[in-house]
Amino acid sequence: MLETFFLLKDLPTELLTELKLHCPIKKFKSEELIIKEGDSSTEIYFPISGHLNYSKFDPELKQEIKFHELASGSGVSIGEMSFIDDSPRSCSIYAAADSEVLAYVLSFDDLAKKSEHASEIEAAIRHQVTVQIGNHLRDFNTQHIGALKDQINQLKERNFYGFLFIGLAAIISLTSLVNQVIKEVFPGYTIGATPTASWVFVILAVIPALLMMRTYKIPIHKLGISTHNLKKSLLDGVMFTAIIFGLVLGILWGIESIYPETQMFSKFTNVLGSISLLASLHYLPNSYLQEFVTRGMAQTAFQRFFSDERGYISVLVTSVFFGIGHIPFGLVAVAVTFVGGIVLGLIYLRTHNIIGVTLIHYFFGGVLFEAGML
Repeated sequence: MLETFFLLKDLPTELLTELKLHCPIKKFKSEELIIKEGDSSTEIYFPISGHLNYSKFDPELKQEIKFHELASGSGVSIGEMSFIDDSPRSCSIYAAADSEVLAYVLSFDDLAKKSEHASEIEAAIRHQVTVQIGNHLRDFNTQHIGALKDQINQLKERNFYGFLFIGLAAIISLTSLVNQVIKEVFPGYTIGATPTASWVFVILAVIPALLMMRTYKIPIHKLGISTHNLKKSLLDGVMFTAIIFGLVLGILWGIESIYPETQMFSKFTNVLGSISLLASLHYLPNSYLQEFVTRGMAQTAFQRFFSDERGYISVLVTSVFFGIGHIPFGLVAVAVTFVGGIVLGLIYLRTHNIIGVTLIHYFFGGVLFEAGML
């Protein structure tokens, strides 16, 4: 078994045979301490069965912090650093819970008393420890450089999405400016009265968004336009449209049952009956482009910029921007699109594909437009 350990793999057979005679096997019970942090012992342990845990004492937390696990049989020995430089043990090592550990124990003090080849064995092990330290340093350098590259890439990505954040804010400002200009030039013109106005504002938002996408070479599949999760997104669109539609009908029916004079259910069903599917098809690509800008670009940008793993903060921020973008259509439209934006944002998080939310947007946006709320 000893020949399987890295420190002993180049030891001549005769020396290895003699070493076995002077390395007793010791058993450590579950959670029994093998090496204690700060001790001045120099024994090397060669575990042959069981699992070990590594820990260090944290003076601020005033408790042991487990930081590594080791399974025996991997050819890894423990305790060789203190053997090299006589320094105190740098960490504690103990048998894992529900695991007994068997290990050869090499004490050079005992070896020197019992073997005439002790100095040769010690020199060979010192050489292997030096090689092992060199390998660890190379691995550490490689890992450190890789970690630095990852941090640089993450910083670049955050900076990019920060610029995108600013760009989207500029787009919102631009639409508001155009709205104000139209009001000044055409005092009697109502922005929300025609589908044409809706398309004007969508185009004003989409063109800068596409320019930013091209400038920063953003892959389109990262913005919700892909075949990934396409089927699930379509199913989400149909399912949530049906669920929300049922809830809306139920709520309006309940209100009208209690307060008949409101006629909310009747008015809503009348609006549904007046909608022409063919006439409303223009709103489908309109909805798709809106979802591309809001969910695909804005929500993705906010989620990356804020390092928002769950995405809830990005949903809220995007919904605020989505609502502000509907200021030209009135305060009711702002409130409705803010709440709708939260719902659509949460649904988008399920697939990160804009097809499903486009279907929901198309259906309810069309209904609200016909109802005069957009």
